[in-house]
Amino acid sequence: MNNPQSAWSNKPIFILGIMPRCGTNFLYDLLIKHPDCAAGDAIKEDYFLHYSNFLDQYVENVFSRWNDRWQVPEKVGPSSLLSKHFGETILNFLYRQHPDDSSLPGGENLSSDIRHLVSKTPSVRNIHRVFDLFPSARVIILVRDGRAVAESGSRSFGWSVNWAATEWSQAARSILEFEQKQTNTEGEFLIVQYEKLFQERESELNRIFLFLGLDPEAGGQSHYFDTPVRGSSDISSKNGKEVHWKPQEQSADFNPLDRWKKWSGLKHHRFNQIAQNELRGLGYTPVKGVQPIWWGNLILWKVDVFNAIKSRLKRILD
Repeated sequence: MNNPQSAWSNKPIFILGIMPRCGTNFLYDLLIKHPDCAAGDAIKEDYFLHYSNFLDQYVENVFSRWNDRWQVPEKVGPSSLLSKHFGETILNFLYRQHPDDSSLPGGENLSSDIRHLVSKTPSVRNIHRVFDLFPSARVIILVRDGRAVAESGSRSFGWSVNWAATEWSQAARSILEFEQKQTNTEGEFLIVQYEKLFQERESELNRIFLFLGLDPEAGGQSHYFDTPVRGSSDISSKNGKEVHWKPQEQSADFNPLDRWKKWSGLKHHRFNQIAQNELRGLGYTPVKGVQPIWWGNLILWKVDVFNAIKSRLKRILD
């Protein structure tokens, strides 16, 4: 049986976004314009790492059933080695979706020996496991101002500030803890701010290409500046339509960075209550001096009570 991974000698590239609405489509579309990068045509967001905790449990349960007298770790290898082999299997599955894979029928003419497979997921859940499963991967962690994420999610999917701030702050802590624990010998990762990528595209792309070991001049630079918009919340907020991910040309006034700056003091206060430390940790500045008037505090109290009851009922029903 052919091994799809054997046709790809370069390291895979994993884009991990802090959470949905952070711009992973934008970064993904930019990277696959590079001639040394390629993308599959089936799995748009893989979520393999997101659910890898179930794989951890599986490995631990299997190892716990083996008799200590067998000396499996000494003779075969530790549980981490089994996890690594599962990671290789996952990569093989990802490689198989590529239509030009030279190890599959119809792909014999592909010169894939210089290509990196690019995969993305708008989640950093279980990010601490990424190099256990995929030790050869280069990982780009895409972050975005949590207020912009919350506003985009509100326009697109009806997210509340409370829910979005909570989810974003938890994901931000995971990134910050991951960054703190990593050393240069444990894996290759790069944290990218969506805002810098959008505003300083050429310099940020050069930084990313340098990290990936790619030639920034390959294919020319001009085509990196005509990347279409996919999944923007402007689609729903301006046109009253559902969000879709079909490519659309950027309008002259397209600016995804400032939408949250019209927030009320109440929204800023609530977001700061939940996530201001994580904002600072990822390089963003909270809006200071925002205190809601008395009825604003009453609204926040009611929201907290409602969310507590909702969470309690969910646990009971589940």
